[in-house]
Amino acid sequence: MTEFIPYTSSEFALPLTPATKATADEDNVSKEPKLNLVVYNPAKGMHWTDEIIRRACGKQAKTERDGSVTSGGGIRFCPIGKGLGGRERMTGEEVVELLKTAKVYIDFG
Repeated sequence: MTEFIPYTSSEFALPLTPATKATADEDNVSKEPKLNLVVYNPAKGMHWTDEIIRRACGKQAKTERDGSVTSGGGIRFCPIGKGLGGRERMTGEEVVELLKTAKVYIDFG
């Protein structure tokens, strides 16, 4: 079977090296537990995001003053942005802090 795969000889394989430090800076990883928060980009793919929110929240959906939507099951959908529906811009630091607290980020763009 290997005759169909080019360069299967061991002379073409990369040497295995022991793993060094992880690529992510472990000192900057938050030790705090994540919230039941789904963050999304309101500028992209809102048709899909609205459908996910509708299926997750159903008739129990409650829109908060900050534009987020909360389900009866404790899941909160929050747009990246301030104001109603996330229409106002956030600073880069605010986006990072929001993403650090979320369990999931969805983007359909």
